[in-house]
Amino acid sequence: MAGRSENERGRRAALKVGALLGGLTGGLFAAGYAAASLWICASAACSSHWLPFIVVPGAVFIGSIAAGAAVAYLLRRFYDLTRV
Repeated sequence: MAGRSENERGRRAALKVGALLGGLTGGLFAAGYAAASLWICASAACSSHWLPFIVVPGAVFIGSIAAGAAVAYLLRRFYDLTRV
């Protein structure tokens, strides 16, 4: 039983690390996208449709957190399967 709880702790740690790395990656991408959007909109040619400049970085940020956690979980599962 002790091995099982240790394995469960490892999976939870993998999810936390994956979500953290996904959040950092998504945050960097979303910040870059938002900065580029602000730079483009600072000119006179700014579109009146500003909603995509808000929605896209937010969706990328949330999606990257979920994707990072999912990839970390799957990698942890593969590691558990190949461990002897």
